Amino acid sequence: MYKYSVIEIRNLEPLKIGAIGRQSKYSEPSTDYIPGSTIRGAIIAQLIKSGLFNDESKNDFLLGMECYNAYPYAEGHLYLPIPMHLRVDKHEWRKIKKTMNNDGEITLADLFEVESKIGESKIKNYPEYSFVTEENGCLRGIKIAKEYRLHHSTTKNRLNEDAEKNNKENDNSRERENLFRYQAISVGQVFRGIIKYNLKIEEQMRDLFKEKRIIYLGGSKGSGYGKSEMECLSESLTDFEEVKKTLGIKLDLKDNDEKKNEENEKNEKEIKELVITCLSDCIFRDKYGQPIGELPECYFKKVTNKKAELKNKFVKTGCTEGYNTTWKARYPKETTLKAGSTLKYTFSEALNSDELKKLKEYLEEKLIGSRTQDGYGWLMVNVNYPKKMFIKEKRVTVNFNNGSNIDLDSILSEDERRATFNVLLNGMGEAKKRWLNMLCFRYFENAGNENYIDNSDERFYISDKLNTSQLKNMEDIVDKWLNCDNQEQKKLIDSEEIKFNRSYYRIDEYVSVAGQNFYQVMEYLCGRKPNNEMLESFAEKKLNTQQGKLFYFDKENKERNKEFIADLLKHGLYIKRRGGI
Repeated sequence: MYKYSVIEIRNLEPLKIGAIGRQSKYSEPSTDYIPGSTIRGAIIAQLIKSGLFNDESKNDFLLGMECYNAYPYAEGHLYLPIPMHLRVDKHEWRKIKKTMNNDGEITLADLFEVESKIGESKIKNYPEYSFVTEENGCLRGIKIAKEYRLHHSTTKNRLNEDAEKNNKENDNSRERENLFRYQAISVGQVFRGIIKYNLKIEEQMRDLFKEKRIIYLGGSKGSGYGKSEMECLSESLTDFEEVKKTLGIKLDLKDNDEKKNEENEKNEKEIKELVITCLSDCIFRDKYGQPIGELPECYFKKVTNKKAELKNKFVKTGCTEGYNTTWKARYPKETTLKAGSTLKYTFSEALNSDELKKLKEYLEEKLIGSRTQDGYGWLMVNVNYPKKMFIKEKRVTVNFNNGSNIDLDSILSEDERRATFNVLLNGMGEAKKRWLNMLCFRYFENAGNENYIDNSDERFYISDKLNTSQLKNMEDIVDKWLNCDNQEQKKLIDSEEIKFNRSYYRIDEYVSVAGQNFYQVMEYLCGRKPNNEMLESFAEKKLNTQQGKLFYFDKENKERNKEFIADLLKHGLYIKRRGGI
């Protein structure tokens, strides 16, 4: 017998939880959620601190507690990984986003339904959002706020035993001075997850969750990362449908009348197909212990005693990650099915409504496969996903400890406060620079992300084919524009000193800001073509954020748009020239 507790986590400091388990190009991307293994480690640390985890009880916790992944939560909705069988046409996405000002809807293609036409269909792109929920009969996506922080490690000399004996320095043990950056989840994000535990440790879990707790999650906890607040929203639940309601899962929950109607329909028409969605990464093995890319047949036979055959699947594989601080080593890597993978099965004999209900409960109410203690193996069965998706994502407002939000619009509307902010901004040059660097890194990394819809009107791209001299030429031109007055800026495009006849200035594949090449950007900045809607829209989207409003609050709309694009372009060219990404 198991019970469930639903927990909510709000991070009070940035969360550094690596997505690939290693640093690449002096950086490490972050996850968009909190893995179950991370939550499990934090809970065990709290149990140790409370004196509940000792030599006698540790096996009860290690074997009797499973921690699900905690996913983004906002305004009553839990956002779950988007299934991989739902696709969009990226050209249609761009068209709707541009013409309907992001408020439109797009029709989704279910590749299970059009699988015979996949080769002909153009609807094969992944949606832009990794996490979705149901809202008013449509899917709504969400983007997790992230930030980059620059860190500096100094030179250290470490001596091995032989070197110590000989009083000699081992050159191989020298750590070079290095600049590197971490990507982290920004402060104030909210996540919800499940803790499942057996009755033997129920009393200890009640003691643990009787009040809010400060926990530390992820890496670099001593460097300003990881501090979070954990609260138990409900404990000792036994009905998994109630667990899903408390979590805020909207995709699979229906009114009682709707459920009765569906059950009546199923009684009349028995079910022969089953679609399984992986809500977390899953590790499945066959009877010989070998990793496989599907749910083993034994799980179906155990409940229905009927043979199931894999008809089709849309999956992505990955590897497990993780670091054990006690061992000071990474976990061995194992092959996984990534969250969002979908598997479609057909049964040789049809399932009646009772068999379907038992199978659904069996697969959903427990984690399936290996490493379930760390949150692997969370499944949902026959989810009725909407056929449409909102183009506009959910905007997350960052809440602070006092429960209030910063409203920059009202603050900056008062002249006295504007003057104060003007003084403060003079000392915030480094913060503005970090923000621009973060935007550049994010744009450049998205350009290589296969799941990212390449919206040219929202893209900032600089090719690796440009050499240092070419990058420096363009950087100097933008820098000169930034240091000119208005009259000189207008004359810059026709300057005899600067000749815009070089081919790489006019080719989108080399430099592209919102679909405009370098020369087109300069025409806009210099006022030759001031009404460039694509560049205006690109700038306004970023300047309507909290950081954008703050760093450019003292400029008129037209001027701040131009200055932002020039600043961003200059930083991007500098980063590329210095080999930053």
